[in-house]
This record gives sequence, C-alpha cells and structure tokens, in this order.
Amino acid sequence: MSALSLSFLLASPMTASLSGIFSQPERGDFRTTDLYAQVADSRPVRQFDDRIVLVDIGLSGREEIAECLEILTLCDPKVVGVDINFAEPGENDSLLLNAISLLPDAVFPLGVEQNTDGDFTISDKPFFYEKIKKPVYGVINLPAENEYASIREYAIDYSLSSGERLPSFVTAMASLGDRAITDEARKRGNQHETIDYPSREFRTIPIGDVAEHAEELSGRYVIVGATGEASDMHSTPVNSYMSGMEIHAHALSSLLDRKWYSVMPRWTDCLIALILGFSVIATALTLSGKTRGLTLRILQVALLVATVLAGYVLYLDMNLICNFTHTILILSFGLFALDIWNGAEGIVAWCATKYKLLKQQLCASES
Repeated sequence: MSALSLSFLLASPMTASLSGIFSQPERGDFRTTDLYAQVADSRPVRQFDDRIVLVDIGLSGREEIAECLEILTLCDPKVVGVDINFAEPGENDSLLLNAISLLPDAVFPLGVEQNTDGDFTISDKPFFYEKIKKPVYGVINLPAENEYASIREYAIDYSLSSGERLPSFVTAMASLGDRAITDEARKRGNQHETIDYPSREFRTIPIGDVAEHAEELSGRYVIVGATGEASDMHSTPVNSYMSGMEIHAHALSSLLDRKWYSVMPRWTDCLIALILGFSVIATALTLSGKTRGLTLRILQVALLVATVLAGYVLYLDMNLICNFTHTILILSFGLFALDIWNGAEGIVAWCATKYKLLKQQLCASES
C-alpha cells in the first residue's frame, strides 16, 4: 500500500513526477497515451491523407483571401472550412462577401465561452454573422483541461445557454461532406472524441498557388487558414507547437475514418497496479540468495516493458485508451517502497535493542 500511495503522490501535477519527463511542468496533464502517440508518430511509415488539403494564407489580406475563395469555388472542392475570424468589417469587404456567397459548401468559425452552468455562449463571430445566411458555422474552440494542456480531443457539439446546439468546426465540415458520419458520432453519445494524431500528413498549398493545384483541390475537404500564427499554436501529444488549422485537419481525418476510441475505467489502473505491485513484493519476500537482487530487477524491468507494450498495442490496434500511470509508477518504485519499509523496520529494531540495553544498564547500576 505504501508503494501505491507513493504512486499517487508522484502522479500528482504538483510534484516533480513522471509527468515532468514527458510534458512541461506547468501543464500537469501527462497521459501514458501521449508516450504511445509519440512512439507511433516516430515510425518511418506515414499515412498521407489526400482527402484533406490545407491552404495557408500566411500574412495575406482580405482581398487576397477573397480571390482565393473565388478560385476555390471554381476548383469544385467537397467542403471549404474557413478557419479565419473576420471579427470586424474592413473598408471594402464587397469582394470578400461576394466570394463567401459563391462558395457552395462552406463552414465559418464561431468562438464560445463556457458559463458557470456548463453551457456556452457565443463570444466571437464574424461581422457578417446573421447577415449572410448561406454559410454554415462551427465552433472553433479546442477542448483542453487547462490553458497549457495538450489538445487530445475534438468536440462534437456545443450546448448553448439558449438551448440550441452548435456543431464544432470539424463536425460541421464532416456533416456537409457525409451526414452519416456525424450521425454515427452523435449516436455514440460522447461530447468529445479522441484525435488520432500519429503518422498523419496533409498537403499544404500556399494561398498564391491555389490556381495551380485545382485538380488536387477538387472533391477534397479544404481548410483555409494560417499555419504560422503564433497565437493559434497549441501543444499536442506528438508536437508541442501545432497550428489550430492542422489540429482541425487531424480531427477531421479521425472523424472521417470513424476512428472511435474507448477509455478504460480509471480504477482498472489502480487494480492492475496493486496486483503487479504485490506480485513483485511477494516475490521479493520469498526469494533469497545472492541472485535475489538481480532476479527482482529483471522481473521489475520485464513487467514495466510488458505494461508499456500492452498499452501501446491496445491504443494503436484496438483503439482502447489505458492510462497505466499508477501501474508504471508502482512497478518503478515498488521495490524502493519495500526498501523503505525494511529500513524502517531495521531502525525500529535497532532502537528497541538500544532501549533494552539501556534499561539493563540502568537496572544493573541501581542494584
């Protein structure tokens, strides 16, 4: 039990724990699945998703963006997602508004803020919101545990205080392309779904080269936005600096693939940690001889490797998320906890012996 208690202490974000090895301390949000995703993403085999194309606007102004949208209309894309918030009107927005009205299937962003009751209200919207009825709107917010946490999931819908439900930016794009996919996602009943990051790559086209890549844009999901905007960079399990547009691309790809993940209950990690921890300690108490220490270390390393490999296989091949944080910690520090216990017992025995000798000396001096 002392080893399990130590594992909870080390897993706390307020301590210098295992999470500090793999994530920045201020995040405090390490998951063992992050390690699996990093290993999987480092594989030489890459999956190129040609269904999704990114158009990088760089530092382009509204006239250039409007021209790009007009060209995209001629390229016959499946869906266009514009990841640009035109919050304020410009001096001459007629070209932009005309280009937006010509887009056949387009999604524009909305930003929301969460209220104390858990619902959301719209906080950021383009200046033409409710003026042009043709575009579909999707919530651009990226769900995370805190400001510095990694983006691991995407939202399906957001519930507004008014009772209305707004789709996320990704859900809105997928729904325009294939309504059956989003219907299936909603039937699962999850507010968030896990993004499948590892080994995915997407074609990125600079805004000035859109006309030259018409064939590559035809029939594709096209996301228009900036890949290098500092304020829109986020941490992910596979990259500590990824643009929001690229995260939406990974999320959309996961949704189109129907990559559904299931999460193992948290108590299973503690149960497995207890079983393996007691197994190691029981083995330590029964072994004796010169090879005892070596045997225990081999067993400890073997169980650690088996745990990591099991989590990796379950995550990649079976879409099952298993957070083995406590299991890894208890296997790492179980023998250390046993050494602490044995040391404490030794100190108590030494003190008892000293007390007994002192008592005998006092009795002898009195007589």
